Amino acid sequence: MNKQRGFVLVSLFALVAGSAFAVQDRQVTIESKDGKRVYKRVDHEGRIRLVRQLSDKPCREGRTWGSDRNGIWVDEGCRAIFSYNTKGGNDSGWNRPGTGFDTRKVKVESNGKRETRRIDTSGGVKLIKRLSDKPCIQGRTWGYDRNSIWVDNGCRAEFEVRSRNGNGGGDWWDGIGGNVPRWAVGNWTGGNRVRDYRLNVRSDGSFTLQRGRSAEQRGTIRGERVRIDKDEYRLERRGDNGITFIPIRSASGRWDFTKS
Repeated sequence: MNKQRGFVLVSLFALVAGSAFAVQDRQVTIESKDGKRVYKRVDHEGRIRLVRQLSDKPCREGRTWGSDRNGIWVDEGCRAIFSYNTKGGNDSGWNRPGTGFDTRKVKVESNGKRETRRIDTSGGVKLIKRLSDKPCIQGRTWGYDRNSIWVDNGCRAEFEVRSRNGNGGGDWWDGIGGNVPRWAVGNWTGGNRVRDYRLNVRSDGSFTLQRGRSAEQRGTIRGERVRIDKDEYRLERRGDNGITFIPIRSASGRWDFTKS
């Protein structure tokens, strides 16, 4: 009888202890009104997740929304619901083994100009140490997408990056420098359905795509392969003054550009 009672007490203790340290998942709504930047302090641990977009304006991580160690920001009309884990709970697996990710530290430095480091960031990125006198503000002077980290305006920092096991950014998409065709480098105008986009292709294979005053889209070119977010295209040359993105895996259709 005493043994049974002891077993029950131990089981109850384990259950309570497990609950005390369980992940405390919470949600918060943050809204950029009139296109202005809004910052909300949030006591969080681990990666912030966008649960649901509420605005007509796009919410793109690193462009119109982002986070740091102390909170979440939105900009340019982005309104959304975000999910996060509170401190004192679980760290969402950032440094735990067996989660399918490896953690590594990298330095990315801007000497006043924009610099990009190609790396697999599918598990998230944290700024862990600022090395510059200039500020490093996510979404303004630093940010990341699935394949790279960028810094700008003198931001120099050390980042902690989670990459998939055995990948470390080493798929065909990384190491782009110098592989973009020379004839594709430069400034272009055109688009798919609306022909008021500006395309700027750099010699390192990175490019920006912008319509009017809207937020820039960023992409990469390696050889004849083009990527914009999750969309993939084949790059083709049209005469001496034109290039085309032929869709491989995209619902956006064909993009045609003319040298500007």
